[in-house]
Amino acid sequence: MPGAPIIARCRWCSRPLGELQRRVAEHCGAPACRHRTDQRMMLERREAALAQARAHAPAAAASERAPVIWLQHREPVMTALTDDERADHAGFLAAVAAEPQAHRRRGELAYPEDRGPGPQADAVVCGFCRGRCCEAGKGNRGFIDAELLERHAAEHGGSLHDAAAFYLARLPARHVADACLYQGEQGCVLPREARAPVCNGFACPPLKQARERLAGSGGAVLARFDADRVVAAAWAPHDRAPAQVFFVAPAAAHPV
Repeated sequence: MPGAPIIARCRWCSRPLGELQRRVAEHCGAPACRHRTDQRMMLERREAALAQARAHAPAAAASERAPVIWLQHREPVMTALTDDERADHAGFLAAVAAEPQAHRRRGELAYPEDRGPGPQADAVVCGFCRGRCCEAGKGNRGFIDAELLERHAAEHGGSLHDAAAFYLARLPARHVADACLYQGEQGCVLPREARAPVCNGFACPPLKQARERLAGSGGAVLARFDADRVVAAAWAPHDRAPAQVFFVAPAAAHPV
């Protein structure tokens, strides 16, 4: 039987391939081209794994024509809030209240104020994603800044120190490890109206895609992936109901 056709040029940049490269690869030696091949192969393995998972899916999700929204997997681990974490956060809040001019909002975090109900798709997708974006809240201290304390003081009365006390009191006894201290087991423990604008306004590309797709009646498959493995998959018929989980990989068997 004839062997596979030998590729003479790099699939990505069209550079001529050496003799060995022509026989064993589709890319040249450039790091960018190797990366693109790795990404293509990973995506193919991921899609093949999802195709197998669809065998357990509702009829609407089993079709290969059903759109897929890919969410990067994250396995939250709960941990107790330590005395050091509380003390450190208390010191930070006190510093913001005492020197607001030194803790003004950075330009990239200046999202529009939007404290009303979020889009309905958010609850469906974010609940399945399990809050990967909240990892950014750790290094940014929940995105609390002078503007946030000033807003709270203006709306509820009292000083900036009173506003700082409000946020300190909202720290949960347990939070997701290596993430925002305000990320509890069921999501953010702060009410939407008390969160920083970036927390309400940021939307990752999959969430933007889901908002557009689930606002209609077509539905979508939500698939959490880890490298080239599908960790869990669910069918979201629209943005007004929870996702219906139809597949959980054995190594990730946990409630979603």
